[in-house]
Amino acid sequence: MIEKLKLVNFIEEKDCFATLHSDVINILFGHRRFVKNIFLQIKGHYEIAHFGINIINPLNELVTFSSTPHIEYNLIKQGLWKYDPSFSSKILNKNTLFWWNDVSAHIPSPLFREQIKQIKLLNNHFNTGLTLCREVDGFFLLYSYATNSIKNDLQEYYTSQIFNLIDIGDYFCKSILDIYSEYSGNCSLPQLHQLNSKASDLNMRSKLRLIVNNS
Repeated sequence: MIEKLKLVNFIEEKDCFATLHSDVINILFGHRRFVKNIFLQIKGHYEIAHFGINIINPLNELVTFSSTPHIEYNLIKQGLWKYDPSFSSKILNKNTLFWWNDVSAHIPSPLFREQIKQIKLLNNHFNTGLTLCREVDGFFLLYSYATNSIKNDLQEYYTSQIFNLIDIGDYFCKSILDIYSEYSGNCSLPQLHQLNSKASDLNMRSKLRLIVNNS
């Protein structure tokens, strides 16, 4: 109980996380066939076995779509999403890359760290997962990828392919925006021409930061 209270205080003090859309679970599963069809177009590229996107609008409300929806479902139903940086535009602010194994820098509880790892990686036989954060017109687009590849140096490999991964995320985002428009409230959707990792105004090649844990 003491440890749990410490975690709650940590999250409140940081004010890190978005507010879930009131219908977030129905949205997640209601469009899974459409999402699956998009995912099949990118599956296997760079050995990707999972893709998910958390969209946070300018009002800080989050909607999630996923090729493996039980991951997000379990995180939400168990309340663990509040401790997962992949749901936070404050921790994963503009132009950041987060490795799923590096949650210890943000989650003080070993128990919650292991539960998140179990849900996201171990239960799905994924060896590596990562999340990228984009900001477009006040929206935060958090692209998540996972692989079951057993290659060595996967983090080095994916870092070298980061801009190709961004392009894949942008393609997925463009494909889902019409559906997302039903849930974006009064917020105008981000402009499609800005969803381009090579756009000069983003200049991500010089600004990309890694969130890592060196302990």
